[in-house]
Amino acid sequence: MKIIDKNTRNNRQSGFTLVELMIALVVGLILIGGVLQIFLSNKQAYRTNDALARIQEDSRLLSDMLGRNIRMAGYRAQPEDKREEIFPNTTLYMGGGTDGQVVAGTSSRISIAYQADNNILACTSTAIAAGSLVKTVLNLELGVLKCRSAVCAPCSSSDPTLSSTVTGVDLVEGITSLILTYGIDTDGDGAANRYASSISPTNSVTSVRASYTLESVEENTGVYDESTSARKKLSKTFTTTIALRNLVP
Repeated sequence: MKIIDKNTRNNRQSGFTLVELMIALVVGLILIGGVLQIFLSNKQAYRTNDALARIQEDSRLLSDMLGRNIRMAGYRAQPEDKREEIFPNTTLYMGGGTDGQVVAGTSSRISIAYQADNNILACTSTAIAAGSLVKTVLNLELGVLKCRSAVCAPCSSSDPTLSSTVTGVDLVEGITSLILTYGIDTDGDGAANRYASSISPTNSVTSVRASYTLESVEENTGVYDESTSARKKLSKTFTTTIALRNLVP
């Protein structure tokens, strides 16, 4: 008679079979895949939200910069004096003008002249001496809004002399489009009745409407408009209207 040891039989039945191991591996792979998918989704959501936040921040900066300068057009420190809409000619750099010259309303440039207070700064945030003449140029270069300033120190002669070299600094990047249109008052009530990209000297301009499109610096943000961005970048268009309050009667 053969006696079977219980301990030996239990040892033979312990452990996992090959099928059980394969099932465990499959379940583990599914769990890892789910965790990885959640991680990638959260990362993509972070990239999208970060790109949108940067676009909104740049939009606020650009809107504030354009509004702060455009709405000051025609400003004088003594409003009780007879308003003079013609500023004297000053040749700084990048051309100049003549006294009383009317800028063509069909140009792609917009010129703004006003008398600033004592808090004006150049593009590099350097202080400007009282009585100085400052010419600041904002232009787009390869999707980046650049600022350049030239300063003319106070002088006794009629021909100003530059006291500093032209300095430049990048302000906003990712600008794919910037369009300015003029608000024309056709009935004399001080409010714009229509907006046009070109005007004549006889038109009464009361406001300027700025429409600009910004896109994210990084690609593959997950959400993008194929009609405006061929590089899989997040883009958004903004519009703001700026009243020329110093030129409105």
